[in-house]
Amino acid sequence: ECLAPVRVRYAGWRVQFARMVDHSDGGFRVLSRSAFEEGAQVELVFEGFVPEGSALSLLETYVGVVRWTRKVEGPGLPLFEAGIEWVRDSS
Repeated sequence: ECLAPVRVRYAGWRVQFARMVDHSDGGFRVLSRSAFEEGAQVELVFEGFVPEGSALSLLETYVGVVRWTRKVEGPGLPLFEAGIEWVRDSS
């Protein structure tokens, strides 16, 4: 588990700021104030954060696909969480 800022670019030009709340070898779970569309391709940019023991590196962009999304129930501003599968470069 973690709480790292991330910029998420999707739909070609839209940028949304989110927080990565956990990660694994297969992907990321993020929280944001707006929902992402399932199946959307996204680019995640981590600014100055590298999870300990991770294959990620500093200030790089990672491509992923939104696999699921849901609204987080609770008081206050609406929050949405999304599971993003990391798509590794095949080159």
